Amino acid sequence: MTTWPPSATSTCARPPRIRNVPPFTYSAGEEAVKLAATGGLIADDWQELIVNDQLGKRDDGKFAAIECGAVVPRQNGKGGCIEIRKIAGLFLLQERVVMYTAHEFKTAAEHFRRMKTYIKNSDEMSRQVKSISDGHGKEGIELYGASKRTRLTETRRLLYIARSAGSGRGFTGDGCLFLDEAQFLTSAHLAALLPTMSAVTLQGDPQLLYYGTPPDPTETRSAGGAYWISVRNRGVKGLGRLCWHEYSPPDGPFDRTDRGLWRATNPAMDVRIDPEYVATVELEAMVEAGTPEVFDRERLGVWPPDPRDGWAVIPEQDWRDAQDPASTVVDPVCFAMATNLARTWGAIAVCGRRADGLWHLEVVDRRPGASWMPARAAQLLAKWPRNVGLVVVASGPAGALIADTEARKVAERPIEVVKASVQDYAKACGQLTLGVSGIATEGEENPRRLKFTGAPEYMRALDDAVKGATKHVTGDVWTFDRDVEVDTSTIEAVSMALWGFASFGQLAPNAPATVSAHLRAEAGNFFRPQQRLNI
Repeated sequence: MTTWPPSATSTCARPPRIRNVPPFTYSAGEEAVKLAATGGLIADDWQELIVNDQLGKRDDGKFAAIECGAVVPRQNGKGGCIEIRKIAGLFLLQERVVMYTAHEFKTAAEHFRRMKTYIKNSDEMSRQVKSISDGHGKEGIELYGASKRTRLTETRRLLYIARSAGSGRGFTGDGCLFLDEAQFLTSAHLAALLPTMSAVTLQGDPQLLYYGTPPDPTETRSAGGAYWISVRNRGVKGLGRLCWHEYSPPDGPFDRTDRGLWRATNPAMDVRIDPEYVATVELEAMVEAGTPEVFDRERLGVWPPDPRDGWAVIPEQDWRDAQDPASTVVDPVCFAMATNLARTWGAIAVCGRRADGLWHLEVVDRRPGASWMPARAAQLLAKWPRNVGLVVVASGPAGALIADTEARKVAERPIEVVKASVQDYAKACGQLTLGVSGIATEGEENPRRLKFTGAPEYMRALDDAVKGATKHVTGDVWTFDRDVEVDTSTIEAVSMALWGFASFGQLAPNAPATVSAHLRAEAGNFFRPQQRLNI
């Protein structure tokens, strides 16, 4: 048994940058590594270090760490740590139930396949196996009891559970629970899985183990990522009985091309991972695609900001750089109106070009409630008759205002609202973030062409919306999530005004049918000399 402090620290060539471990008296880590080796699973020194820390026990015989988290960039061998810990639980610690879950069941199936191989390769482990179930959805391994007296009754099981809102219900986890691919955990998953351990917390010795990589910042609170960040926050601070190991760059600026940094953040670099492949395939491909942040996250282990701190979608400095109090717009312009989810606040925004060719965005009105918006929209359309339309997301909360708005007239013509779809809103959100934070590529126009202004009280509201924005992901697209604590009417209004101007600001004969006939007829007028407007 290894005692604290573990000797593995001095022999680990590439220890994790962050290693917080509750003090323990002894550990079964060394025995677990030796037993795994009999089945052909040979641990790296860093894997041995992590497993040894996780298996640390106090004088009373209980785990020093109730929770364990390990963050290692992809393809380094994180799965080896998991499998050694499973072997320890089943064959050394006599844990009654060991449950493993992953975001995708194909990950669980691959772990199951490897565990079967290791067990079958080891006489010491295979002679304890009672049965192996290969049925789809019923994958698992059952062992005999710990002694001859209990051989037929107190069996031990390794279960592979599909992760869903109902997975794990009905089980009592008198052992350990593995939450692999923890970056995708949601509150629904946790509600189903965590109570499986509660019934044995007094008399038993359960352990919860998280493994994963930093989450994609596009994941929202509902889609996952936020819980994993909260676990990480506790781990970095060394709070409670949480054992935390993390491979990541130091805080502050770093050079993503530095191979020394690659080796520090990837303990299997030059062992399993070829640095030439990283340089010529991963790095070049992601930089060329304009997504170097994906390389930073997946290969270096860079964490996104905590969404609870704000600026999860648009970085604060990018937003500050996009503000210009002196910005003025020239016509034609496009208006849009939006409300928050509860319709307790509404906003109307405008988009158009500036004399220097950049794009002007402004919240021109914002008030409590929503009933005021149709009349105000009609006033704005009448004041600037050469507008290219009024945009509303038809299925959004402001869609309820469309009928009232279209019942009004401007210059004896009924208002025709451009009814945008959810797909249009998704495009608008992408256009807004690209226009604020986009990365220019060689030979192309700088995408950061948006400038924002407005009355101080409106800008404060827009600041709050941008800071508090998160992404609602549906399939391969996302929109700004309306179900957040801040008023989202301003950010939705400027996004849709931008989309409307980008779509119809230079009207052509093939303009979408949603644009009124009189706007088509006057399309040529929009190419006359531009005139400044005083919004």
